[in-house]
Amino acid sequence: MALFRQFLLNSKVQHTLSTLRYKTFAIGAYFQKINNEYTLKLSLNMKRREWFAGLWNHSNQVNLPFNFSNA
Repeated sequence: MALFRQFLLNSKVQHTLSTLRYKTFAIGAYFQKINNEYTLKLSLNMKRREWFAGLWNHSNQVNLPFNFSNA
C-alpha cells in the first residue's frame, strides 16, 4: 500500500488505508460476457470514474525503481 500511495496516487495528502480502500477497492462491479469476451463493469459516478481512469492511465506510465522477479 505504501508503494501504491507513493507512486500511483502521487498526492500531497497522505490518505489512510481505510480511505484508500474506500476510494479504490470498495467498488461495486460485475463481469459481462459479450461475444465470448468478458468486460468488467464498474459502478462509479462520473466524477470518480474520471479519477479512476486517470489512476489506471498513470499506472501504465510509472517507472518503478525496482524489478519484480519470479523467484
